[in-house]
Amino acid sequence: MVKQAHKQINALACLLSSALISTSCTRQESVSVYKQPMFVGKVELVPLVADKGDEKPEHHRTASTEWRFTLEPELGFDVVKSAHSGNYHVVSIKVKEARLKIGLPITMFITRKAPKLVSDHEYGHVEICRRFYLHAQNDARKAGQSVVGKTFSGSGDSHREALARALMDAGAAVGKEYNILVADPSMRVSDAYDRICAQLQCKLEVAQAIDKAFAEVRAQNSLSKGPAASASSR
Repeated sequence: MVKQAHKQINALACLLSSALISTSCTRQESVSVYKQPMFVGKVELVPLVADKGDEKPEHHRTASTEWRFTLEPELGFDVVKSAHSGNYHVVSIKVKEARLKIGLPITMFITRKAPKLVSDHEYGHVEICRRFYLHAQNDARKAGQSVVGKTFSGSGDSHREALARALMDAGAAVGKEYNILVADPSMRVSDAYDRICAQLQCKLEVAQAIDKAFAEVRAQNSLSKGPAASASSR
């Protein structure tokens, strides 16, 4: 079997500065999470040979799957310190709440007449992501809770710039925790899945290979119990 390539892009809260502009506020629920539906799209590739009817797996080896566990944070905060000396400003904020939006866009790059062996393998990556995303709302909530009550500081040439940097640090902390809980372990399972499929040359059904990959990563004590337990959930 030809090992299929895949790519995973982590949630980068630091790139979502527009979502971090928030004001001081208080709510009964300190962390809320809006979960967008998982989206799977396809991009059709041209086969590596002139005969587009050729269904040999080696002629479709460019098939790949790309996914992103996205996280957009909006933080409520109190300014607990604001000082400046000349044009040098320092602002410290205490996070009071986190409103998070998560998503999982997936794109499969594959030829139109790719053999079942190839398409099934790529859908295996989609299934791995699906299992993680089933529990992603709870994981995002944990990520948000990890910053509530904490203080973050920033500095800059103005109060606004210093505040923005403090918020960026807070948002990046949420994104980092979400990566640890969701994005990073999903990458480890997908890598194990690819390795298992390559070693066994597709002698296992996709579902069996996925379960084996989850079990392998769990044996390394680097995976929570949630995702693998959802194998039969749809």
